[in-house]
Amino acid sequence: MLEGTATTRYEANPAPGDLALLQDLVNTVSVGPGADLLGSTDSATTWLASIGTGTGAGVDVDSLERLRRLRTAIRRLLGDGPAEHHQPVDLALRLRLDDDGITVPHDGGDFIEAKVAVALLEGRATGALSRLKLCANPDCQVAFFDQSKNGAGKWHSSARCGNAARVRAHRDRTISRTDTNSSTS
Repeated sequence: MLEGTATTRYEANPAPGDLALLQDLVNTVSVGPGADLLGSTDSATTWLASIGTGTGAGVDVDSLERLRRLRTAIRRLLGDGPAEHHQPVDLALRLRLDDDGITVPHDGGDFIEAKVAVALLEGRATGALSRLKLCANPDCQVAFFDQSKNGAGKWHSSARCGNAARVRAHRDRTISRTDTNSSTS
């Protein structure tokens, strides 16, 4: 797991391997009091450093916009929003083959796009991508890795979001019964 990153601030189950990068990119979005880690070029540069890109390069405005579009596309891939509103995002996986082996372009935005492309392909091939989900709490939507046996997990935190949903459902049932009883009296 990536330490001290967007995902750790929400205490979500970490995704394994390269899926942790996808999860962390999705979790750069502001949920509740958290700041949008792609809110500015400075905050995006700080986020890239926190996930260990090792580039040391700052993020320019074009790279920031590409990262935001990529984040939105992955959120939608995970089920955020109606399908008719999906905007396609093209990812170019650029590799350099030379005497030193295989390298990925090392500017912040291109590097992350290449890593995301690899993680998406690997996650799809192994089936692990289907376990990367958005919390079912509409006020939360944190990306988490579903570690349940049958892959039916809905909440990034059962104690926090799952409990809130159960309390809300109980309250709705109680109100519904009260309304039914008062209308039959």
